[in-house]
Amino acid sequence: DALLAARILDLDLARKVQEPLNGVEIWKGVYDERYVGESQRAMATHVKERLATASAKIDALREDIRRFKEEEGVDGHCTVVWSASVEPPSLLSEGEVATADALLATLAGPRGADAPRGPATRFRHDAGTG
Repeated sequence: DALLAARILDLDLARKVQEPLNGVEIWKGVYDERYVGESQRAMATHVKERLATASAKIDALREDIRRFKEEEGVDGHCTVVWSASVEPPSLLSEGEVATADALLATLAGPRGADAPRGPATRFRHDAGTG
């Protein structure tokens, strides 16, 4: 129903996928107002609460991936699809994002939650190590 209301797909296509999509559980997301347009902030209501640090956000996303794999009986690889209309580029250096360990060290370091990286970098990391 939200897909129809949002009018982001052709109306006929939205009607074709409406029933199966209405059965999909929508999980709460990790919210960071730096990556949400000011006009959209009031609508960001289906979010995980009390995640003050980058590490807490990472842990929450990793737990969601683990829970999904367990509930769905996934043994091994799990593909996470990230989709966003716009996102600022990450300002982390290549070395800071070269490996999951390097990114974890950056996020656990002095820059922590203020590390200038967008949601796509967060999901890339969490999906790769969750």
